[in-house]
Amino acid sequence: MVSVVLAGGSGGLGREVLDAIRATGKHHVKVFSRKPCPDIADLGVEVVQVDYADPEHLASSLNGVHTVLSFVLDNETCNVQRPLVDACVKAGVRRFAPSEWAWAPDGNPVFRYKENMRKYLEEINTPVQKLEYTLFQPGWFMNYLTYPRSSCRYFHQTCVWIDLNACQALAVRDADPWIALTTVQDTARVTALALDDPVAWPVAGHIVGSRIKLRNLIKLAERVRGHPFDVHEVDIADIENGKLKSSWLPPTTHPTAGSSSDFAEAMACLWLSSAVHGAMDGSPIWNERLPNLQLTDVESFLSEWYKDV
Repeated sequence: MVSVVLAGGSGGLGREVLDAIRATGKHHVKVFSRKPCPDIADLGVEVVQVDYADPEHLASSLNGVHTVLSFVLDNETCNVQRPLVDACVKAGVRRFAPSEWAWAPDGNPVFRYKENMRKYLEEINTPVQKLEYTLFQPGWFMNYLTYPRSSCRYFHQTCVWIDLNACQALAVRDADPWIALTTVQDTARVTALALDDPVAWPVAGHIVGSRIKLRNLIKLAERVRGHPFDVHEVDIADIENGKLKSSWLPPTTHPTAGSSSDFAEAMACLWLSSAVHGAMDGSPIWNERLPNLQLTDVESFLSEWYKDV
């Protein structure tokens, strides 16, 4: 049993991971939050209201903590996670997982804070390691593929490339990138299991439920739904300029950004560009480290969710 802090663990993916850790019954868990979380406290989980601009309070709140998992949405300068990392080092925290939980940043401006956090972790661990860390990267969440139906309890689902409800999809002309996909539930479960791993965490922390090419994913979706999709081909040059020249615009939303067409277009372009450049592919690093691990594959996932549709 270790003491674990979830920074930003009151909702979304953090809450999914919180439930997975609690289900093991093995660890003492605390949640760091900038605001009160009565629903979390009602579960018997300690909630510590923190000010990330107060390094002394952060460090004292981390006394005796073994592992910190971060789920915060940071800015480019990492003004939340940098003080958190500094406090971890000061308090003697052994392990840290920054707010990754997707795929390699690959220059994606939305993920710039992830790149900057990586650089900072490399910097503080040179020449001597001060804080063990891993970059949990589950790739693209399969749960997006059940939109608008919810296939997880707390994580916000949206539609970006493929809409199995409307039978629409985007593809990049003359490209067919590999994509790693994992369910939110498996990501949470692997994270909980990783807390028990006695071996030093790997820096690269890919989790892979399935690995499939984009066009094969579209074909799988068509097979599951039983008829062809409208596949809208776009050019890489256009999406890299932020222009989605398609008659179909995925209905992308985010809790912090709303549901504007500009946001939806920007996200579709960024995600497609990341895929084409190989950033969404991954090796099954955590799969291989955890014995007897069985993760949900995308064909089984879709077949189960659309068997009665």
